[in-house]
Amino acid sequence: IVSKEIMEKLSSHKSTSKVIGVGRFIEEKPINSDFLIYLDDVQDPGNFGTIVRSALAFGIKDVLISTNNVFQYNSKFIQSSQGAIFKSNIIRVESNVLKELQSKGYQVIVSTLEDGAIDLSCYEQTSKKIVLVLGNEGNGVCKEITKLSDLKVKIEMNNIDSLNVAVAAGILMYTLNK
Repeated sequence: IVSKEIMEKLSSHKSTSKVIGVGRFIEEKPINSDFLIYLDDVQDPGNFGTIVRSALAFGIKDVLISTNNVFQYNSKFIQSSQGAIFKSNIIRVESNVLKELQSKGYQVIVSTLEDGAIDLSCYEQTSKKIVLVLGNEGNGVCKEITKLSDLKVKIEMNNIDSLNVAVAAGILMYTLNK
């Protein structure tokens, strides 16, 4: 039992609850699926949570995140994941894991607006194992990862040049998961 002032310091929300739960971090499990998401330095916890939630909706449970990605226990992330955090396998990894996955037969597909990216509607699946890479909200996927990718894709758009990363993720996951 603590005072209201202490509860306000413990909580990250503007209106505090009368109860706070304390738990342990979720244990990372080995990669166990053929469709993976890799998030390269996504910074907005709301985007991160939305991506994890959408991934789970499309049957994608393994979400790899870069070492500079927003913290997976950020309260806004937990809230925006709407419980998906408890059914997903979120693994913080170094970017060299992508080369390892390529050696295991995964096709690394980067979402980018760069020249040379094919329209998503032209994508033809050539591998049963896919790693979809999504980038930072302001900078996209880093150049090192873009260079090592097997394929670059973009979502065809009219009247605007980019989409929110969580919105793009949903479109890409839906299309690539068919």
